[in-house]
Amino acid sequence: MVLGENAIQYLVDTEIDDTPQIVDSGTVCYERFLHDTWKSNKWMKNPFDWVFDHGTRDVAEWVREHYFQNVHTHQRGIGHFFHEYQSIEPFSSFSARLLYSRMLFPIHYFETVEEYFSKTTESRSNELEDKIFSITKSSQQYESFLKHFYELAEVPAKQYDLPKIDWI
Repeated sequence: MVLGENAIQYLVDTEIDDTPQIVDSGTVCYERFLHDTWKSNKWMKNPFDWVFDHGTRDVAEWVREHYFQNVHTHQRGIGHFFHEYQSIEPFSSFSARLLYSRMLFPIHYFETVEEYFSKTTESRSNELEDKIFSITKSSQQYESFLKHFYELAEVPAKQYDLPKIDWI
């Protein structure tokens, strides 16, 4: 819950303290961009899967999925992704802060809790209870990931004067 509160505050502070650059214009994003999103043989994508948002939405979704699929070995894949991404368009300080606020927000936790309370089958409820337990048990590991996020993303945090969350 604290991560969620911090994420919201980080976003609010970003919008107050920083100025978006031209690269921070809105764009079409996926509601949920995952590793396999473009692996389909279909040449046409469903426009109902799209939303208008900041480009860091897709980046955050991809990074979050990669982290949770590779908890112990995520550094190389995520580092490579950010290196490639920023070789084309480096993050502005606004983009970096917005991305970090998205990563701070524990959407994986909230979605699991939401699904838990909306499902009626006992077997699925038991699976979700296990998942909630796993999320809370590994929260320190995720917080460690967040602590070193700007380094991993190759964002010049000191140059941009990006705020740190001291308790992480």
